[in-house]
Amino acid sequence: MSDLLTLKLIKDLKDQVSETSKQIGPQGPVGPAGPTGAQGPQGQEGKPGPMGERGPEGPAGPDGKDGLDGEDGRSVDSVSQAADGDLIFHLSDGTESVVELPYGLSTASDGPTVVNMQQTARPAPSDSGYEFTGGFAERTTGQSGANDLGSSVQYTQQQANDRVWKRFGFSTAQQLANDVEYWGETREGFEQTKGLMGGLNMPKGFNNLFLFDDTALSSAVTSGDLQYTAADGSYDLSDCQQGDRVLVRFSFNVVPQVANTTLEVGLLFATRDSSDNVTFTFPLTAQPIFYGTGTQGKAYLNRVEMSAYIASPEDINSRSLPAIRADNPILIQPLTTLISVVR
Repeated sequence: MSDLLTLKLIKDLKDQVSETSKQIGPQGPVGPAGPTGAQGPQGQEGKPGPMGERGPEGPAGPDGKDGLDGEDGRSVDSVSQAADGDLIFHLSDGTESVVELPYGLSTASDGPTVVNMQQTARPAPSDSGYEFTGGFAERTTGQSGANDLGSSVQYTQQQANDRVWKRFGFSTAQQLANDVEYWGETREGFEQTKGLMGGLNMPKGFNNLFLFDDTALSSAVTSGDLQYTAADGSYDLSDCQQGDRVLVRFSFNVVPQVANTTLEVGLLFATRDSSDNVTFTFPLTAQPIFYGTGTQGKAYLNRVEMSAYIASPEDINSRSLPAIRADNPILIQPLTTLISVVR
């Protein structure tokens, strides 16, 4: 066979094989599904659709249960005026509300005015309360419930030079003479020896707020940076509790004898340990009072308030009295003091 014929046969065979490979056979069965691919990123949020129409209003629900009854209201049965001028509103539920008389005003010269005075039931003692007295040892004239002038006491030039605190002590004899109730008190528990209010307005659990004859710290101190005069008595804080706040108001007349005099007023306070030893003594002072040109020889009424907080047993066991100090000689008339315990 010639070479040309052989090549032709080979070519024809290749063409047949190539033509055969191009033929598509029948589709085979579907194979098993492959594993799920990873989740693609979230697409952008579409625009909100239009709001649908509001449906009809449903029927009203049943009425709720009645609430609890409120407290009864209060009204004013009567109004009276206390010894220091404060107005006392006696309410229909047996309690009282006190409104202090504005500074510079006082009760009438013929005594306090009582409007529609009615005897009211004594309210239950509260956690806060007060007592009031004019039982100063050096107030030998006038009474606590009147506008009588007190007894003039000289604060000397020597005391001014030495920067001495003049203390105002108490006395049982003067307390009984000066603290005379004038409104016909008949409530149970009234004891005039406790003060003008007879102990009825003291805080719950208190027996006294004054020690009229206490002599624990009666001696004078005549040397050192803190000098003060002798005086008996003390405010009684023995029934206080830690956390109480004590307010002391001292009312007095003062007559400057020299123009441009500065007067200091304070509560001379001495803390004591459980053995009654003094641990600290210091004045709790109010804002100084200045009497300028033209004031000498004129009498001025002052009602000065000092405060103290009860932070420890030594405060509860303390002794204290009101006191004054000036840079020039003055005349002073101690009148009354009001002590309040606030909780």
